[in-house]
Amino acid sequence: MDHRLPIGRLEELGISLYDEAALAVLCRSCNARKGNRYTAEDEAAVLASVNAEPRKRAIG
Repeated sequence: MDHRLPIGRLEELGISLYDEAALAVLCRSCNARKGNRYTAEDEAAVLASVNAEPRKRAIG
């Protein structure tokens, strides 16, 4: 299993790390190749699946 978005980004968005929309099945080599990268489409798909909107990080 792999997180479709980096864990830090999921936390910023307020999405559970265990939400099915945030997880994908990848083999070990594909997971390693993907690393911490993701696309805007990945983020949009996760947000649409959990029906959430991006939250801005508090400054200060």
